[in-house]
Amino acid sequence: MRQHTGQSRAAEELRYSEGDARRLRFAPILEQQFKQERIRELTDSCWQTIIPVCGIILAFALYDLITLGLENVSFGLMVRLGIQIPALVCAGLLLRSARFINLAPGVVVAAVLLLGCGNILVGLLEQGSGQPLPTHAGLMLITVGIYLLLGLRLLPAAATAFTLALVWVMTMVAAGRYGSELVEGGLFLLAANVVGLTAGYRQELGQRLAFLRERMHAFAGEHDQLTGLYTPTAGEDRLRTLLGLGRRERRQVGVALVGIDALRELDARRGPEAVDQALVAVADQVERMARRPLDFAASMGGGRFLLVLADVGRDEFERLLEVVRQHVVALSMEHPGSPVATYVTATAAGIWLDQDWPAGASEVLQAVQTCLERVREMGLNRSDVQIWRGGNETIKAPVLHLFRNDNQTG
Repeated sequence: MRQHTGQSRAAEELRYSEGDARRLRFAPILEQQFKQERIRELTDSCWQTIIPVCGIILAFALYDLITLGLENVSFGLMVRLGIQIPALVCAGLLLRSARFINLAPGVVVAAVLLLGCGNILVGLLEQGSGQPLPTHAGLMLITVGIYLLLGLRLLPAAATAFTLALVWVMTMVAAGRYGSELVEGGLFLLAANVVGLTAGYRQELGQRLAFLRERMHAFAGEHDQLTGLYTPTAGEDRLRTLLGLGRRERRQVGVALVGIDALRELDARRGPEAVDQALVAVADQVERMARRPLDFAASMGGGRFLLVLADVGRDEFERLLEVVRQHVVALSMEHPGSPVATYVTATAAGIWLDQDWPAGASEVLQAVQTCLERVREMGLNRSDVQIWRGGNETIKAPVLHLFRNDNQTG
């Protein structure tokens, strides 16, 4: 796929992102999109994780009642039932609110740290009561759960798990336990983190590759394979969205068709390869005008290209269409069958919308196609803009005399 400016630059980013995915990184735009998708998945599945975890905490609380001494039971229940479960429920409520979606990774990390540190404290009490269950066993399960169950990306998951391991080691040292118990627990936690890192890497790599495949399929379905511009269906959908935005926010919108002149004659004289070269070259010139986020270009078939510009004044819109026409002329692509020149030329016709708004995108496309046919009846290799006034009615926009002198010259 060749390189374009503007909207089709995303194709190049997708093409070269598979190697970056193995290093668990993307280009900035893709990385932000991937993070947002992972956060949405995390928030959608938060209760599926929190409810089982709360059930496990209740089971641990029952175990505390059986194993802890009377003097330690109240402290263990306060940690399990008074802190951990309310904290997890609050985290779930936060994650379910769209207002706090950007806080989702931090909320999950905080909840996991609270869960792990509470397990360390209660586990030390159990060891102090002479119970056989070592503290690091439960912590090891939590460590693996961080990587596989909570949906975190690898680096945050690793940082959280190693933080818990460090807290456990420091707690053991502070309690004066330096012997084999510390060594055994440290080896267990190290093994859990190695397993978690390996599984977490494979999990995130699979998610990133699936994310790329989804984006590539979506891009291929919305973009013309030859020119890289939007397909007619995708272009009409985006135009419909932009018209709705313009109607609500009273934005000025310019809709234009740029058509290659005498395309059939070019095919008859020089063949399909020359036609493809002309389509690609003219598509590049049209796309160069779509610089702002809401602007876009689409290939409409038959050598016609849709150019939609948002927040554009009438005079600026007419100037840009004339610039496109002049850039096509400047390509100097041979066209011996053209009735107006010996090189490829283009005719551009546009409709500028400001006050009256159409019922739908198809109505605007039909009107701009009619305008293009009218302009071509007056002569090829020219540009023109009309103002939308509702229905099929348009009025002629004042002409920029700066460009009108050579509109009909080859």
